[in-house]
Amino acid sequence: MKRRFRPSSGRSDEKLISIPFDDIQISADGDELYYVQSGSGTLESIFGPMSYHPGDYLLIPRGCIYRVGSRPSWNTWYTPLQFGFTAAVLGPLFAGAIGVGDARWLGGTAAALGVAQLVLVAVRFLRLIAADCLELRGTARLLSTVLRRPFVARGALLVAGAIVLPLVAGSAGEQPWLFGGRAAFAAALAVTLASEIAGRYLFFVSVVPMHLTAPYVASVREAA
Repeated sequence: MKRRFRPSSGRSDEKLISIPFDDIQISADGDELYYVQSGSGTLESIFGPMSYHPGDYLLIPRGCIYRVGSRPSWNTWYTPLQFGFTAAVLGPLFAGAIGVGDARWLGGTAAALGVAQLVLVAVRFLRLIAADCLELRGTARLLSTVLRRPFVARGALLVAGAIVLPLVAGSAGEQPWLFGGRAAFAAALAVTLASEIAGRYLFFVSVVPMHLTAPYVASVREAA
């Protein structure tokens, strides 16, 4: 991802330059001064976070370590929460698959956490649709168009693996039939793991970087 800034040395014939801001940067040669022509975000440095908007100047002293985040759909509280729910759901399923703990309790816990994960996915999608940030609405558009099938498949796998099968396993207890006891927990673990892998895939491919929004929204004029 590259941000577009105009160097502010006062020359009227200067061209726009692109500066890579995905990784941590350091100003080693001297002070850097940039004029923000378009876009907004947050510059993180050793002095703390600083938001910027069109028309602002960014002065970066020599030797300052800084980074500019460029992927808004990752920088939300949903991200650590979803990752946490992944571990929380898979834990009881793994315990049930190896025969550790009470099957009924493990199945109920996994199902409850699976419902919470499903609700979180739905709420995040609705918040993306209603977001003020164009990049977030671009992510929602990707999930509802180009990535619709894997997005729906992820939800279906989550329902089957983290809700339905754990309830079946918990109610069956230690019965030796195919979809009872450890076999059901093992199947639930495999299906839920496939759902979470699909979720990580969508997490990476649905992100819309700053200043590249136009191809992802319904109206190009909206991104201007």
